[in-house]
Amino acid sequence: MSGKPAPSKIHGGHGQIFWFIIKTYKNGPMTQKLDQVHVSKDAKFVPNVKVSSPLGSFDATFLLYPSAALALIMFAGGTGITPMVRIIAHVVEQYHNGGLSDGVDVVLIFWNKTMEDIIWNDQFTDLSQSESDWFRFIPVLTQPAQSWKGLVGRPSMMQINAILDDYLPDRDVVTEKHALICGSNGFIKSVEDAISGEFPKNFLHAFEG
Repeated sequence: MSGKPAPSKIHGGHGQIFWFIIKTYKNGPMTQKLDQVHVSKDAKFVPNVKVSSPLGSFDATFLLYPSAALALIMFAGGTGITPMVRIIAHVVEQYHNGGLSDGVDVVLIFWNKTMEDIIWNDQFTDLSQSESDWFRFIPVLTQPAQSWKGLVGRPSMMQINAILDDYLPDRDVVTEKHALICGSNGFIKSVEDAISGEFPKNFLHAFEG
């Protein structure tokens, strides 16, 4: 089994504990098995885990010395949220440690089928309220319940432009505007096609594999 590690919470303080984001599927044979493992009593049955960096090949050095007007627009589909969590946690830590100045914006657009599928919905909602000056969270559903009041639909140029007009209205004056994409191959292609005229290729990164 291979996996991607993630912080236990968005606000730093991870220590030496190793955490994973694993989405459990009702009829999924693998995730159901993992869900039943209790490390305290079943330690000998825990499989060996090969781990890659949550950021993969993404070069995040520009976050160490960000420009005065930097925007990260994150496009995540389902479990494609994993690398975004680590980057958001880094930005939170930098803000709280005084490593970032005002002017760095993060917009997370997160597509899922249903509201129940939204991983870390409460944490992202709380962060969007406590850090509203720089973090925006926009969940989008493709198979919503009738009670859903948020955005609906698959990624499209019209939808994404409308979201950015609402949540990042000054994007035309942003010095650096990076698009980060993670999800299924079909999701990544849909987003890339929708934003091809909005971001330079060297400021667009798709997390794959």
